[in-house]
Amino acid sequence: MIKLTQTVFPYPDQGFVRAKRTPVLYQPLLGSPEQFVVGAIAFDGSKSHMERANRLNRLECFYGSQAAGAILAIEISLDELAADLAVDPSLSDSEYQTPTSGIMLGATQDVEGPSLAAIARSWLAGMSSLYAAPQESANLAVAYTELDLLDDGVASERASDRLGGMLLRYVTARNPKLKTAFSRDILTNAQRRRGHAHGVHIDFSGSKLVANFAVLSPNGYTASIDRIKRRMWDLKVFRDDERGGLLQREHEMLVQHPPANDPQLNQRQVDKIFDSVRELERQADQEEIRFRPMLSVAQIGDHLLQKEAA
Repeated sequence: MIKLTQTVFPYPDQGFVRAKRTPVLYQPLLGSPEQFVVGAIAFDGSKSHMERANRLNRLECFYGSQAAGAILAIEISLDELAADLAVDPSLSDSEYQTPTSGIMLGATQDVEGPSLAAIARSWLAGMSSLYAAPQESANLAVAYTELDLLDDGVASERASDRLGGMLLRYVTARNPKLKTAFSRDILTNAQRRRGHAHGVHIDFSGSKLVANFAVLSPNGYTASIDRIKRRMWDLKVFRDDERGGLLQREHEMLVQHPPANDPQLNQRQVDKIFDSVRELERQADQEEIRFRPMLSVAQIGDHLLQKEAA
């Protein structure tokens, strides 16, 4: 009789890692069993990797313009989950409270694979209609390596960049002429150029209003505040350069944040958000920049439309 042992089917030279895997789920209708897989987490007790759904725009096929709010909620939840995993890699192995309603963690499974990243990506590619696996190439391999090394502040950058894209779709659907007011980065869906940190970045430059956009998150909010301050500084520099010219436009920092009655936030998180809002308003007033905190893409989009129509 032939005895089969591990030596007959050896692991690859680099070995496999033993880990746990859990899906991140989104339920668009509370109380309904309908759900989408929007992420996958692989963790081994000491470190973790979360792969995110990268085709959330497909939700627009189901919900049209109403998908913007759902996409933003998913993105914010994934950003905060990533930040929490950085602190506690085994977070998904416990009772984790997600920051927005409709987002939850699925059942955990024991798995093996070449790496945590490979486990999460391969599973998400096979299980989520909101994820498209990138083609294998040397360039993408390098890009993935760099992505794994990004600091937590990138989550804030990505959320705010996505906010710009949602506002572009919302505003241009109602007034196509305003498309040219949005920055080239937003129009091309480009990530902020980190190699040009000294440049002045403006998200929206209309005939009556100049504005920058940002998201203020309850968890890991230091990175959010840092971005908002940088964007307000850009507005100040742009405003000062414009003074004395023919155009007399308002300059505003438009920030999306969760409401005080969000059931997914505890009182400490609510206090943190609104203390930050008050302090940022004070700093903006000192620089004669209008700071406008708002609760949704629709609210910010309607404000842009009203200002340009005035």
